[in-house]
Amino acid sequence: MALLAFSPLLSAQERSKDYRFIDDPCDPSFTLTVGLSVPGGWQKSTQARIAFNYQNRDNYRYLKISAWGVAFVRVSDGVHRKIGADLPFDAHLLTPPLKVVLKRSQWRLFASIDGRIVALADDAVGDAPDGRPNRIGVWYSDDIRPQEDSLRYQPTGDIFFADDFTRSPGEASEWTPLSGNWENTGIDGAVAREDMSANPFAYIAQKGKPGLTVTGRPFWDNYLVEVSAKSESTGAMGVCVYFQDDRNYLLFRWFSEGHSSRSGGEREIVLLRDGKEQVLARGSGGYVPRQWYRISAKVVESLIEIDIDGATVLASSFDVFGQGKAGLYSSGGGIVQFDDAAILSCHNFSDDFSQEFAGRWNASAEAAKVKSGWLLIRGGTALAGIPAPDIYRLQTQVKFANGGGGLYSRMPTQRTDFCLRFGTVQRNLLEL
Repeated sequence: MALLAFSPLLSAQERSKDYRFIDDPCDPSFTLTVGLSVPGGWQKSTQARIAFNYQNRDNYRYLKISAWGVAFVRVSDGVHRKIGADLPFDAHLLTPPLKVVLKRSQWRLFASIDGRIVALADDAVGDAPDGRPNRIGVWYSDDIRPQEDSLRYQPTGDIFFADDFTRSPGEASEWTPLSGNWENTGIDGAVAREDMSANPFAYIAQKGKPGLTVTGRPFWDNYLVEVSAKSESTGAMGVCVYFQDDRNYLLFRWFSEGHSSRSGGEREIVLLRDGKEQVLARGSGGYVPRQWYRISAKVVESLIEIDIDGATVLASSFDVFGQGKAGLYSSGGGIVQFDDAAILSCHNFSDDFSQEFAGRWNASAEAAKVKSGWLLIRGGTALAGIPAPDIYRLQTQVKFANGGGGLYSRMPTQRTDFCLRFGTVQRNLLEL
């Protein structure tokens, strides 16, 4: 399996590409898909590039796809630098035609090929300096054949979805049942009585075969799905994320107390890929029948995290899909009730320092590097290369060989910096 291995600084020959631009301007967040064929197989010279946020020849971004790897590249004042992480990739193992997906979600960049995540990067970018909109363009080497009419561009935005399952007779549902028997009705299975409660409705999976229902758009990504759920008996219930089709999705499956799956877990994160299950994470602790719980699943980049009643119970990384619909799941011999579902965009920033991630941190220190799961800084600062929101929480682990350090916050809108300093020196909050 090959890893990307070209230099962060690219040669003049590498930089001389003429792009064909699409008519649409480049939006702050978007999804672009294109199909590619390589009739003669991948050669050393085979290459495709998708340029975006193109301002001029000296300032833009692009996704580079070659036989040796895939990477995002930032072009600033004519200098080309690779950004993001090196992910395993071998074009020779792929079967054309290839489906390439490129996504920008604000400062987060993502690319997949045939459903497998192949590139991730962080990138803050502004509007074109002359006021013209940013553009999107493509360039292919002569041995690549783009599929006719395969290029699709979709502007995207933040996800704000909420459903309390209140329905008038005959009103259409936001959900599409794929298996099982689903219906809207009153809490505890009774016919809805609007005079008895502020919200007497629920979405119910009837007992019988496993049930799955989905909502949303295929291009949804980086989101939190949460729902209140209660099962009347033993069995399983849960939530689904990044649904592609009934053979491909991620699932949190929660069994009742005293029951477990074949893998031995009462809680588990399951990857269903081409109809085959792979348990990514498992844990103990089954649900109690006839008790309401608040279940949430958060997917950001290549990490899924499960919370129950506000406490994180499972987490895992994954390397497929990167986008998809959300859903609800039930299985077993009893009715499962769902209520107050919500799906919201997540713009979390995280780094486990398991590998170098070019462009993620802007370090002023002479010696700043990633080693053994830590970001090591000696005599300086390291600022995340993303715009900070107005309100946020920063959490990390810190240890000192000697001296002191702390957490640093730069507030560009207020022209003020703050530093929470601690360690072997006195703890204090500094305004700079």
